[in-house]
Amino acid sequence: MKQVTYVCVYIYIYLKFVLLFQSYIQGRYQRVLIDNKTNHNTAVSNGVPQGPVLGSTLFLLYINDLPAVINKKAIPVLFAVDTSILCNHRNFRELHVNIETVPGNLIHG
Repeated sequence: MKQVTYVCVYIYIYLKFVLLFQSYIQGRYQRVLIDNKTNHNTAVSNGVPQGPVLGSTLFLLYINDLPAVINKKAIPVLFAVDTSILCNHRNFRELHVNIETVPGNLIHG
């Protein structure tokens, strides 16, 4: 009976963390201010919010699988919170295919 209780507590805590992370990531909007003019709020569908410790932790989780996801068709260059993805190939058509497919791999895994 103790094991069932531990499992239930574990699931409860896990679900609370998932809900916390979802509330932190979902429902975010951004707008740009240039020369005292702003655009309309636009939903943010990718990335991790910047900010305190939770933002840094989520960023690390977000990019953790990056090298595996890009499938050796590109090279990730990571420095602090900046990420670049470098593509090269001797054949221009293959380079173009790599450039077009790597972002899709990032989104769809």
